[in-house]
Amino acid sequence: MNFLELHNKVLDRLRENRIVSSDIGNDPYVNSISAHINDAKDTVQNAWNWGVLRGEDTIAGTQGNEILELTGSGDTNYLINGILCVDTGLFLRQRETAYMAEAYANDANDPVGEAVPREFALYYNNSSTGDIQVRMNPRPEADYTFKVFRIQDRADLVNYDDVLLLPALPVYSLATALASRERGDLNGTPTSELFMLADAHLSDAIAMDSALYPEDTTWFVAENPAETNVRYNY
Repeated sequence: MNFLELHNKVLDRLRENRIVSSDIGNDPYVNSISAHINDAKDTVQNAWNWGVLRGEDTIAGTQGNEILELTGSGDTNYLINGILCVDTGLFLRQRETAYMAEAYANDANDPVGEAVPREFALYYNNSSTGDIQVRMNPRPEADYTFKVFRIQDRADLVNYDDVLLLPALPVYSLATALASRERGDLNGTPTSELFMLADAHLSDAIAMDSALYPEDTTWFVAENPAETNVRYNY
């Protein structure tokens, strides 16, 4: 469903006239609806790790440089699910930041050395872009390629034909509740009931999407740490 269609879904429920594409960005009331839609999108987006937010980024590493920067990850609620070294076909084990800092603490006198990276930990964000950086151990001995499996938020909808990839029903239901509360509408459905309805739609949508990813909701422990979705501190 695109941005214009979302506007009209909300306006129908507020008993307002429908709009056309040229109205978006050019009318104060429509602008408020736009803001409510994007606020609702953010709320729905953060409620669950939706399948449409999952993806992978391919990043080229450099020999001798243990820092890997995840370009475009700043201010997008970027969540790392795993890092694969494409050249070896092996996933890197995630470590704590303190563990990695200790590994490199005496690097000048006792160098970590270069080999195939086996583990990673979160490092500092890039101060100019806000992008996430990870630190690998040991340092790459060659120009390896890494594939980062991640979950990342989508940008706000701006243009009339921008498409919402999230489930639409909980988004425009919540946007309707937000708009109703903002204008103080006491006729028809109470605002509190609109929020309850939006919550119900969101719960249903999460139930449907989570059924596609049972590994995210079924916790298990195996003898081999690589075969469990419970993380340990080593």
